[in-house]
Amino acid sequence: MVALACQLLTSESLFGQSATESLLRLELNRDAELIKLTEPVQKLETKYEGHLTQLFSLAQTSGNLDHVLEVKKELEGFRNGSGQEPITYSELAKARAVYDSEFAKIESSLAASREAVVENHILALTALQISLTKQHRLDEALEVKEALLSVEGTRSKRVAAPVTEEGAWIIALVSEDYESKFPIPADRPVSDEFCYVESNDTFGILHLTFDDPRIHKLGLRIEKAVLRFSTANVRLAETLNEIRVMAGQAVVGRVKGASSGKNIEVELNSDTLSRMKPPFRLSLRCGDDAVIVMNSRSDRPASLVLTAN
Repeated sequence: MVALACQLLTSESLFGQSATESLLRLELNRDAELIKLTEPVQKLETKYEGHLTQLFSLAQTSGNLDHVLEVKKELEGFRNGSGQEPITYSELAKARAVYDSEFAKIESSLAASREAVVENHILALTALQISLTKQHRLDEALEVKEALLSVEGTRSKRVAAPVTEEGAWIIALVSEDYESKFPIPADRPVSDEFCYVESNDTFGILHLTFDDPRIHKLGLRIEKAVLRFSTANVRLAETLNEIRVMAGQAVVGRVKGASSGKNIEVELNSDTLSRMKPPFRLSLRCGDDAVIVMNSRSDRPASLVLTAN
């Protein structure tokens, strides 16, 4: 399998690129494959929304106000992702039961497909690391190794159904990549469960990708977005500098300073996220005074909380 991945990478001319360029291309290919897997969910959602619209018209024609209000609430809740309400209208209850059953079947079948996409990504990273090592491009091979360790660390944290919280969606962290130019000094705390986030010229940047099949809706309008992450409870974890959340080159959120061992919430620019297509790729940066952030290998990984309609 590694030999096959090497052959595929060579045919795509990845080995003629820098490790950073190759990693970015592989990540984009992986994300595109994950998005493609959500097509059955999008079709099911379109079908269910159409069915609800028909039920609304039927209830309205019959003049049954209670049925009209139930369908209206179900339709609004479905569109904005809020929790489901109890149902007394039998036709609506049947429609929801069918949707829930079909959605569960799709999610069950998608789990293995998602794992296959990630495993193929790991094979491609492994092949790239081997090739760079053979070419004596050791610094670049180490860069790929860091990416590989990060992806392997998220194996047990694949995309899950969104957890709702007061009408909001808690979107799972599906991948995490740490970009670092220099090793951590010997006198600093070190752990597989946290990363030093600083400027790009020193320690590094933490890249985070969030996704869930239920947010792949056309015209999704995000009213509020919050990035949650935790600082490590170790020496030197705190910072007085500004922590910035980036989407590409744009700053979409910032917070001034952070204490150690704390849960941090950064409100993001909802307009910018509304214009983005899932998966949402964000990155954490800081100034010269590093902040130590818990990563996906810990029990406190980052999460993205969205309120949308």
